[in-house]
Amino acid sequence: MSGDPHTTVVSHRVATELRQLRESAGLSCQDVAGRLGMSVSKVRRLETGVGLRLADVEALLGLYDVPTERGAELLTVVRQCHRRTWWKQAQLAPRYWRSLTHLEASANRLRDFQLYVLPALLRTEDYGRLLLDNGIMSRTAAEVDLLIEVQRARQAVLARPDGPALDVVIDEHAIATLASDDAVSRGQLRHLLAASEWPNVTLRVIPRSVGMHAGMHGSFTLMEYDDDRNVVFTEQLVCATYYQTESDIIVYRGIMDSLLDDALSPDRTRDYLHGL
Repeated sequence: MSGDPHTTVVSHRVATELRQLRESAGLSCQDVAGRLGMSVSKVRRLETGVGLRLADVEALLGLYDVPTERGAELLTVVRQCHRRTWWKQAQLAPRYWRSLTHLEASANRLRDFQLYVLPALLRTEDYGRLLLDNGIMSRTAAEVDLLIEVQRARQAVLARPDGPALDVVIDEHAIATLASDDAVSRGQLRHLLAASEWPNVTLRVIPRSVGMHAGMHGSFTLMEYDDDRNVVFTEQLVCATYYQTESDIIVYRGIMDSLLDDALSPDRTRDYLHGL
């Protein structure tokens, strides 16, 4: 990352936490510079995500007396900052979601396409539990409760006054699973209808009559930021992948544009949901 003026979005997570850790320690940039033999400008650059180096971050974490596990996690993120594409192994602990939650919360706009299930940011708790209970991975009740808490925390970003706009495109196959007359389906449909009226949410459905479309390869989320940086998130059964090269972003933007052409308008989508 040294010498690269275009710091990654993920580096901002580290930079934000470094600044918060310094402030919690009651230190100024001048204090840190004096104790570690750095220039004040270098400390400030690190707190903007520019030029992050493992040795420098390790020194800061030591000065701030950060617990070993938390420090190791931040250093892992620093290593990711040096990559243009990276993946994270899926775990049942919130650590797996921390990068995604941060990226969602700091985005200006989220553009989400879902092929077979509803987007996490618009799921009810009952629907979320149903997905977790019926998945191929065996989970204890405590693990399911933990993941539902994470889902709730991720959804909270939509209620923030400065939260991101959310544009959602859902294949009708994902909606079809809600067509049965049961309490979970009715609750989820009502929630989708309510969310479609929120000022920061736009919801569209691609009808099955469209047939094959650009999103048949799988679901993804395109996260956009105010400094023209973007990240695409895809999730598989045991890992998640983040893309941020310009060439990859162009591909996913093109896919989303094609999906929008095939989808029902927001008003027709609401009519469709009312019909169900």
